[in-house]
Amino acid sequence: MALSPEEKQKRAEERKLKKWNDTHKLIDGVDHKICNRCNEHYPSTNEHFYKNDKNGIDGLYPYCKKCALEHSYDWRENNREGYLEQIKRRNSKPKARKRIYEANKRRQESGEFKKWQQDNKDKLFQYRLNRGNKRHKINKQEWEQCKAYFDNSCAYCGITYDDHKGKFNEDLHKEHVNDKGADDLSNCVPACKRCNSKKHIYSLEEWYPSQEFYSEGKHEKINNWLSKDYKLYIKEKKPRKPYTRKSR
Repeated sequence: MALSPEEKQKRAEERKLKKWNDTHKLIDGVDHKICNRCNEHYPSTNEHFYKNDKNGIDGLYPYCKKCALEHSYDWRENNREGYLEQIKRRNSKPKARKRIYEANKRRQESGEFKKWQQDNKDKLFQYRLNRGNKRHKINKQEWEQCKAYFDNSCAYCGITYDDHKGKFNEDLHKEHVNDKGADDLSNCVPACKRCNSKKHIYSLEEWYPSQEFYSEGKHEKINNWLSKDYKLYIKEKKPRKPYTRKSR
């Protein structure tokens, strides 16, 4: 027999009340909520729990803030590809790109970024040392074809080779798109001095969509190059013939 709307509403309220009683209790007259991860009780406020609009019981996340951060970190470590895809979707929105750009700009203008550099000289030294030891193993012809594919411009911001040469008096940089990836053409795009430095060790999906000069067209072109188009420009090395000593 089907339940009436009133009966359904009544049972739903009973389930909500039971859930509330299972996760909440009064301590010294203050309502506390139990964390589903550490099983500790904390005041059920935004100071100790993040908001969760999907939770119709109390509007709070089931983990305390400390456990929520640990859970988020564990998930990112164990689901790297899913995390990067999530970052890509979030940063692809115009409002997100503008917000991230303004946040980075504030960090630079306030001196926060410079202070971080001063407080982390060892990390910067090690990073520059590692970068100095990273060299692409591509020949001159492959490099020229790589630059031509990207219209002799920075693959990210689009500054041309001529403008870059006039501004920095140097060639475009051979950029490792994946900082820990291969040293061949499959992981190389031309980048200007600023983009090469700003991208640092960030992945393409983490860094590029948050830049003010972000271009979906350039992003797609970079991915096409990295996934398949670079293969058209790799110069196959001819196998060496075995050495045979000539008899006199």
